[in-house]
Amino acid sequence: MPLLYKIGALLALLGALWGLHVWDKTVAVHKAEEIVILRLTNQYDKKLLDAVAQAQNTRDVIEEQSQKALKDKDAKLKDSNTKLASALASLRSRPSRSEQHPNSQDVASTCTGRELSKEDGEFLAREASRADQLILERDYLYNEYEILRKNLDELRKKGQQ
Repeated sequence: MPLLYKIGALLALLGALWGLHVWDKTVAVHKAEEIVILRLTNQYDKKLLDAVAQAQNTRDVIEEQSQKALKDKDAKLKDSNTKLASALASLRSRPSRSEQHPNSQDVASTCTGRELSKEDGEFLAREASRADQLILERDYLYNEYEILRKNLDELRKKGQQ
């Protein structure tokens, strides 16, 4: 066998071995990339699941605090309505405006609570009750805002760590 054939066969064998080597390393690199991506994805998924769990826990705490505040507000509103009904019932026995001053065109300069007519007393009692209810509603909304703000700040601090 001539030397040229031997060199050609040796080069073909070396070329085939080099091709096999390149193919083997390419497959190994792709497998390594898949493993790294899988690990990163698992870490990302774990972090995502942890963040979702924290958000759900925070939501549950907020809802619980909100329900408690709502019950307190409703109890106070019910108490306010009871007081209004009691005040209106006590004012029903008062004389009306036309009975107090039947022929008088003059308006009294000052008046105490005892001298109020039934209509005026009922009006003032309703307005006072309405003002109390607005104050309760305002305080409830401010409290809800503060609960949300505090819980979201805590959640943000946990997320930054």
